[in-house]
Amino acid sequence: MVDDEKTADPDATKPEGKPGRDLKPKIREWLMKNGYPMEMQVADVFHKAGYLVEQSQYYRNKENVACEIDIIASRMAYPDAISEMNVVVECKSNPNTELPWVVFSCPADDNGFSELHYPLLTDVARRAFANAISKGTVKDFPSLMKFGKRVGYGVQCAQICKGKNNEDLAYRGMVKLVNSAVFKLQSVIHPAAANIVVPVLAVRTPLFECWLEPDGVKLEQRDHLMLTWHRPSDVEPIVGQTVIHVVHQDGLEVFAQKATQLFETLAITCKAEVIAAAERSAEQRQ
Repeated sequence: MVDDEKTADPDATKPEGKPGRDLKPKIREWLMKNGYPMEMQVADVFHKAGYLVEQSQYYRNKENVACEIDIIASRMAYPDAISEMNVVVECKSNPNTELPWVVFSCPADDNGFSELHYPLLTDVARRAFANAISKGTVKDFPSLMKFGKRVGYGVQCAQICKGKNNEDLAYRGMVKLVNSAVFKLQSVIHPAAANIVVPVLAVRTPLFECWLEPDGVKLEQRDHLMLTWHRPSDVEPIVGQTVIHVVHQDGLEVFAQKATQLFETLAITCKAEVIAAAERSAEQRQ
């Protein structure tokens, strides 16, 4: 019997015309063009900051189409109270266009935005934060819950390179991110859980803030900007004011630290409400 494995042509499965060539450069080029290194780097930042990190998770939207979530970075508080924070990240490397990102902002206090804002919260967490605000039990809220002097209201990739038009990239990325974040919030299993979801658009190319002053339009490069999003979601009919964090990759380590502060506040603030909700749930089951 002929040993097919031993007598097979060793070059039969190699790229045609170039037997034995080194494929690593081509593979590396393909990786860079598709943004995979950035996703791995973002995941590594959150992992080193103490988060449980999941990559390339999928869910099904209302059309039963599988949708990918680039990164979910989680922190959990057990067993005293069930508190969980999920940082849902959509990565945008822009390797084919190299277009910079521009967030358009306006004065926060002149446009109906309160100083404090809620991230995406479960009902238990929302009640707990509302009680803390009304009673003044939280003296200093985390910076990720505070708007500065200005807040973003729109985002675009600046079309500064001829022939590199990518007008829909920002909108598609934001919609995909909000859908993913809302799905993650709605997938909470425990009825007494205090869960918070923080949507993050992580970008590799330069990030700028654009706003208007009395002497004209201003433009400054930033590492982190907060943006309010009032767009439809495929997961539910309308998502209200969703705050999205647009973070340049150079600002991710600082952002991860700020997110940890937010989680610690969540766990402390929501503990009593979580315990009360768990007791009510137990009574209803009896």
